[in-house]
Amino acid sequence: MAPAMESTMYAAPPEPSADFAESMAPIPATPVGHSVQASNGPVLDADQATVMPVPSEQRPRLIYTAQLGLTVDHGQTVTTLDRLLATTLDQGGYLSTRDERQLVVRIPSGNFHAIYASFEQLGDVSARQVQVQDVSEEFHDLEVRIESLTALIARMRALLERTTSLDEILRIESELGRLVGEIDQARGRLRFLGSRVAWSTVTITLSERPAPTPDAQPATPAAPRPLQMPIDWLNQTGLAPLLTLEN
Repeated sequence: MAPAMESTMYAAPPEPSADFAESMAPIPATPVGHSVQASNGPVLDADQATVMPVPSEQRPRLIYTAQLGLTVDHGQTVTTLDRLLATTLDQGGYLSTRDERQLVVRIPSGNFHAIYASFEQLGDVSARQVQVQDVSEEFHDLEVRIESLTALIARMRALLERTTSLDEILRIESELGRLVGEIDQARGRLRFLGSRVAWSTVTITLSERPAPTPDAQPATPAAPRPLQMPIDWLNQTGLAPLLTLEN
């Protein structure tokens, strides 16, 4: 008789411990402006764990994006572009792109209005447009989210240090990796917004007036044709020159 085959039963994965469930419970947002310290050693590297300080009184976070059209004299496009770039550099800004008739520059937002006004002096303004985007709320939400995630990672790291179950260790490490990725994403967005707030973008487009036309010269009057008299003997009297004289 053939030997009976041994059946293998796979047990369901163990339920998360009470400590793990507690660590994953929602936590209240940390008050803005307060940092969170891990209870049992740092969770991240020092540079990763840094949370940007938040002032007690939130100032507006504004992004300025502007366009400016200038009309200049014929043949002055290159010279004007050079002057616009020199003004930008003198005011602490920098060049983004440049082509034959257009300049895109980044200028310090703290001095936006004064620099923009100095650009307008370098030609006749044909078009102007300034857009202002308020990102204060998104900026604040990102700061609070980073602090909250940092606090949650600290609690999970503390739990990891006292956990002995292999399954639970793997589960915690997986969750820690996901949370660190969320923090990196939030910090990247915060850096992007911070750059847009600190540096305004101005696009300047130039057009030239038509080339001046030379003054028209007066036409030289044509010499009068000799008058031919119908009768030959009248031509011999010298009357024809007298008839061509102007009054």
